[in-house]
Amino acid sequence: MMQEPWVSAMVTLSVPANDLASITPVKGHFTSAGFEVHAPLGSSFGIAGPKSQFEKTFDVILVVNDENLVTTVKTESGEMDLPLELLPENISAVVESIRFIDPPPLVFGAPGS
Repeated sequence: MMQEPWVSAMVTLSVPANDLASITPVKGHFTSAGFEVHAPLGSSFGIAGPKSQFEKTFDVILVVNDENLVTTVKTESGEMDLPLELLPENISAVVESIRFIDPPPLVFGAPGS
């Protein structure tokens, strides 16, 4: 049996990185929803979980392309951004975007070759 893909996305907030009163409830929301919540980097932090958790939470179908050496994730409509409409109002008020990140390009060979 094939294991369900584990995916991650970057949550970008519209508040300064030191606004813990706004950031803490957002991180708590995603933790309560079953996501692994990563340490913040400025006013962003990562969330990760099974593909089905993202689909259930954001009411989307995800397409995971893992045919190459790196994996890309998009919605069925080809979007990298997840919809924010299903988030509670107090959470969506401070979330600017939730986006799947394209992996960096793979460069083969020695530099300058």
